[in-house]
Amino acid sequence: MSNQTTSDQCLGNGVPWNHYRTTHVRNLAWCLLSPSLLTSPYAGHKVWQVNTKTELIDWLETLDKNPEPLLQHMTHCKSPRLGFLYEHYWHFYWEAFIGQAHVSNGTSTGTWINNLQVNSEGTFSKKTTLGEADFVQAFPSEKKLLHKELAVKFYLGFETPNKKWLWLGPNCIDRLDLKLDQLANKQLRLFEHPEARLNLPNAWQGFEVETEITLSGQLYYPAHQRESAKSRQYLNPEHLNGRWYYLNDFLAISRSSENSTCVLLEKSEWFCSPAAIEKSRLLNQENTGIILKQQLSNPTPPTQLEHRKVDMTPRPLMLSLGKVLNENNNGNFDWQESERVFVVPDDWPRL
Repeated sequence: MSNQTTSDQCLGNGVPWNHYRTTHVRNLAWCLLSPSLLTSPYAGHKVWQVNTKTELIDWLETLDKNPEPLLQHMTHCKSPRLGFLYEHYWHFYWEAFIGQAHVSNGTSTGTWINNLQVNSEGTFSKKTTLGEADFVQAFPSEKKLLHKELAVKFYLGFETPNKKWLWLGPNCIDRLDLKLDQLANKQLRLFEHPEARLNLPNAWQGFEVETEITLSGQLYYPAHQRESAKSRQYLNPEHLNGRWYYLNDFLAISRSSENSTCVLLEKSEWFCSPAAIEKSRLLNQENTGIILKQQLSNPTPPTQLEHRKVDMTPRPLMLSLGKVLNENNNGNFDWQESERVFVVPDDWPRL
């Protein structure tokens, strides 16, 4: 579909998460093993690097054979949003490799805390929220703390008429540069506030704080234009990447493609495509065109709902392109992804 040269880490069976069969294990492996979007360091902060130690790989292999602990853990995730799922997978990893989390006023002697609400005492004892720390790990023997912020993002590259390169979320609200500014200059500076440290366990409050960004995701380059040199500033050369197409361009290319089988991915599948696909979800050239036109053409004007204007603009769709390998015992078809693309309305982006 694309003439882009894609990293071996992006697609196909070469990636280290594609051979797992359980969906949650595949997603967990993707969270732990996919390369960071950033080079290290970034704005004075460390950037988390992939750990491919044999111990981790063996653990994932065992988990794929007996996934019940992970399946049970994920039932407690409070939201289907990607950010919450991403953090919840990491929580499972921390519990397995670091141990029990610290519990305030409890019997736990754990050395890590997640989602720590950080407040300061305001006037008349009214608390002011300073922020939330995704993850704090203590190293008592070294008198150090690691403050880690997590994020998972999928951005589409776009060059504006004035030649400014932007990495935009599919809804055009989120932007990579704004997210990085928030991470580096606000969230990871949280414990520079003396009052913020008072929210830590007493024994940790005097420890030196190191900071780290864990930013996973995938960046999609426009298929219709050459990428700007500015597009790869501060990015990890090994980041996961793909292409995005305008609707009419994608339909024209797919009509001339010998292999046009694809699957429309649900948002919960953006981490990693399923190992097996129901027959009803496999799209050929004809029904791919019908579905994409239905969902991406003829945008509905904004509508009024409970005194709020709701934008009904079609949202870009993610497709997994690939091939069917064989039918398995459950009547589903084993799926081998070769490329991941976004297809957007022909008037995208609406900035």
